[in-house]
Formats: sequence, structure tokens, C-alpha cells
Amino acid sequence: MNLRTPHDIIKEFNITETKLKLLIENGMPHLKIGKQLRFVREEVERFLFPRHTKQRGLERSFKDEKGRTIRDYVSKISIQSFLGIGESTLYRLCEQGLPYVKIGRKRFFHREDVLDYLRSPIGKRRKKLSYPNQNKTSCDQSTGNVIITADGSHDEKRQVFGTGVVVTKDRCKKTYSYSYPAPDHNKIASEYYAIRDALLIAKEYRGKPITIGTDQTDFIRSMADNTFPQFKWMKTEPYVHLMNQIKQLAASFGDSLHFVYANQPLFKGAYREAHKKSRTYQKKKKKSPSRPLPSHDTRIEIGYAHHSYGSFYYHVKKDGVAHVAKTQCSTILQGALHLAKRYASSIEGKLSVHIDRLPSFEKDVEMLRTGREGGPYEMVLNTLHHLKKTSSFTMDDRFEESATAIGIA
Repeated sequence: MNLRTPHDIIKEFNITETKLKLLIENGMPHLKIGKQLRFVREEVERFLFPRHTKQRGLERSFKDEKGRTIRDYVSKISIQSFLGIGESTLYRLCEQGLPYVKIGRKRFFHREDVLDYLRSPIGKRRKKLSYPNQNKTSCDQSTGNVIITADGSHDEKRQVFGTGVVVTKDRCKKTYSYSYPAPDHNKIASEYYAIRDALLIAKEYRGKPITIGTDQTDFIRSMADNTFPQFKWMKTEPYVHLMNQIKQLAASFGDSLHFVYANQPLFKGAYREAHKKSRTYQKKKKKSPSRPLPSHDTRIEIGYAHHSYGSFYYHVKKDGVAHVAKTQCSTILQGALHLAKRYASSIEGKLSVHIDRLPSFEKDVEMLRTGREGGPYEMVLNTLHHLKKTSSFTMDDRFEESATAIGIA
């Protein structure tokens, strides 16, 4: 082992001279021989890549139960190439029970263990259920398979467990949702309540192949091995009765019942729907009470301002406060009456409307009078009748005289 010069370190680790000086100031191990600097490559590598060095150390010291070392295992990329599958499929198989070892942050696979798993009945069954049918349907119509998806949720504030169950059979879906009081803050318990509800619903389809999907991988693995998960909370009340009920129900179905991981293409949107149903215990937010209508007497003055792109704009003065209002009507008169009706519906007390400064009032009245029946003329009449029924409607003298002369006042 030869010592490295600064030039060697810069070249090997692809860093600049300035970066090397900063690393030395920050504590990178080095040797000083006179005025010369020398480095031990392994020390520099451990300093620059602590995670990589730790990972290598774990891999070198690894030895499994059968005495096999890391040399007997292959990486994730190698097993993907060996099986001819993608990364997502490999992860899904691992969640379903494909054997692997995790060393540090990496997963390693033993080819013989993987082949033994895929040849076993458990591996064949899971491999079959891992892929959807060719026709992309939710269930198999020829055999009448029943697919049940279950999911649970927990509301800490209300102390409630919620469960959602979706049953898919012959392209038909049924959804169920239940809620139970939560004795503690155990979130995983809600998932087992959902599994129990799914088993109770599955009793209706007894005698048919039933597949229940859940996101509890520990439960799936244990049921595949004919065992049962053992957690401390399962041995406490009231969960003891829940676990015994799940065991008895699962055993009553025999070989016609299978548990698989729910988050896979076979279940499509059923898992999301079950999750949504599990949260139906949440109460709908109460709408804030509407503000009471003002009950005092109100005076509104409406005057024409201008028009633009088929819309009429009016100066409106309500209780001394002025603003501009916009409406879309066929004539200026119709727009003014439409605004008056709009304000009348939002005021509970007496309303006094004063309309003036309508430049084309006489022309609009004549056009309305000679117009076809059921058109704008009829709409103006209906608006006037509504205003006079709901409020005290008054107009200026010019409006009153012209309107009375043609019979619309």
C-alpha cells in the first residue's frame, strides 16, 4: 500500500484543489511529512463516503443461518434480469413472501431460495393472483371468483375505527362501511376489524373461490404459512375476541379462501374505494349559518351609467353607499328593474327604489309595448308585479307618467 499524493487524490476522486484544501480543513485524515502532504486511500474513502464504507463492512461480515456469505447472493438488478421482471413486480413479490435478505440499505437474493419459493404451492398461487386477467375485468366470470377488498382507518379525535369493504363479482360491486368505538390509539387494529368484516361478508359466497385483499403483509404471510401473527396488542382485551373470531372464520372456508396484497393491479380502484368507505364515520362539516337579512328600511337609487359588450352598468346608491352594478338584459329599463328585484330579494324590511337618468326610457317603453307577447314586455310586467308584492316600490314622476300611459305601472 503506497501513500497517495494530493495530485493522486484529486485525480482518483475527481475533486478540485480548492475542494481538497477545504476537506483537509474540515478534518480529512492526512499525513504531513516535512512540507509534503500524503494520504492513505482507505482513510480518505471512509471520510468521503461513510455510508458506502459502512455498507461494504456489513456485506463483508454477513453470514446467514446456513453459513452462506454475500458471495452466494445476487443483487436486485441481477435477480430482475434472471426472472425477466421489472422492479415494481419484484417489490410486489417481496411483499407477498419472496425470500430475500436486507443488508444495510440493499436487498440481496439467493437464486435457489427464489426458485424453491416459485415452485412451491404458495409461490404458484401468489404468482397467479399477482397479475390481472387478459380481458382487464375486475373478476373472473367463468369461474365466479369473488374478490373482496378491505381497508380500515382510525380517527384519533373521535376515538373511532372505520372499516370499508368492496365486493367485486361478475363486474358488479357492492360496498360496505362500518364504524366501531376505538378502545385505544392502535391504528393497526382497524385493519383487522376490516378483515373480520370482510370474512363475515364472505360467508354469503361460501362455496366459491374467494380472494380477500388487504394491506397487512404480516397477516398475509402468516396465513399463507398456516400460522397467525403474534403481536402484544393482540393478547389484550378486547382484541383477543377479535383475533379468535378471525381465526375461526378463516378456518371455516378451508382452501377456497386466499389472502393477497391489495395494492396491486388485480384490485384496480377497489382498494381506493374501500379506503374512502372506511372514512365515512367522519361527520359532515356543518355549514355556517347564513347571515340574517337586514330588516331596516332601505332606499336604493338606480341610474344608468354605460354599456359594454352586451352588458349594462348602473350607478347604485344603497343607504348612501355608492357602487357600480352590472347586468345583462335586452334594454336599459329591463336591466334597472332586474337590479331592483335582485336587491328586493336580499332585504327583509321596506324597500324604496328610485329610478332615474334612464336616457332611452320612452324608446324602451315603446319597444316593449309593441314587442311580441311573452318577450321582454312580459318580463318587465312580471318583474313589476313581483316588486310591488314583495316591497314598497316607488319611482320618479317621469317614470310613473310614462309607465301609466302605456299600462305597465
